[in-house]
Amino acid sequence: MRHFGHPEGVAVGAHFRTRLDLLRAGVHGVLQAGISGSAADGADAIIYSDAYEDNVDLGHTIYYPGHGGRSRASGKQVAHQQLTAGTRALLTSLQTGLPVRVIRRVETDTGPQYRYDGLYRVTDLQETVGLSGYGILLFTFRQLPS
Repeated sequence: MRHFGHPEGVAVGAHFRTRLDLLRAGVHGVLQAGISGSAADGADAIIYSDAYEDNVDLGHTIYYPGHGGRSRASGKQVAHQQLTAGTRALLTSLQTGLPVRVIRRVETDTGPQYRYDGLYRVTDLQETVGLSGYGILLFTFRQLPS
């Protein structure tokens, strides 16, 4: 059963060394994809990384493109996004209003880590053209009060 909301026993601001650590703690549900969720239930968590050119982080507001069309090597869009399972999960979250856990990939003195930054709500969706000239679905996430 998918859990929406804070993971039990994990404080906002907690750091995790690996994606496996996130999975074991119940913060993020998959090892590879940035979007954890399903089209039927919605997204329960996302990992935000500035490695992707169309991500925008304003702190309390995040602009996060859907899944697909990106080169794994460069993070750049190389094709138009399609309605993948991850993107459909974000669409469901927009419709239901259920909270989404946001994890940020951060650089530390010891290398990259993951930080649990609390609950956000998907509040908007724009079909737009990304920086590389391909169509993307850009979701707006707004932080919920603690």
